[in-house]
Amino acid sequence: MNTCMQCQYTFEGNYCPICGTQNNVPKITFRYLITEVLKVFMLEKGIFLTIRDFLMAPGKSAHIYLYRNRKKYVSPIIFLLVTSLIYSIVNKYFHVEESIMVDVQIDGFDDRAIKFTNQSMKWIQDNYGYANLIMSFFVAFFTWIIFRKGNLNYFEILSVLCYF
Repeated sequence: MNTCMQCQYTFEGNYCPICGTQNNVPKITFRYLITEVLKVFMLEKGIFLTIRDFLMAPGKSAHIYLYRNRKKYVSPIIFLLVTSLIYSIVNKYFHVEESIMVDVQIDGFDDRAIKFTNQSMKWIQDNYGYANLIMSFFVAFFTWIIFRKGNLNYFEILSVLCYF
């Protein structure tokens, strides 16, 4: 007899008949971690298929994700995190983006405000991938406000924006 870890029901077999929880959860091993990482990059439902589809037909792919088949693509949050991580690593070691920041000097403004603006702009440039993650929440919010008469809610807009 087994006791379910979720609902405390006593049963026989591999799965709880009440809540469906698996009886024996596998241990986390090196092989398990490698398998989980490779699942993100699998071609059948992986990051490469998602990138290909969203590059070749972005509108069609967004429509498929929103209305037909969400399992076809990597989840938007995983996609955004993986691509931001890849971008940050590539930019750090290969310096893809040149520094374009110019110190702001405006007469009549408080020196503290100018210093804060310059520091903020430097952080955004140094951490462009992370800044995009943060800005995506605001872009989704303002897009939702502008198109509020549409039938998409904030989280659907945020999900689609993660792919773009």
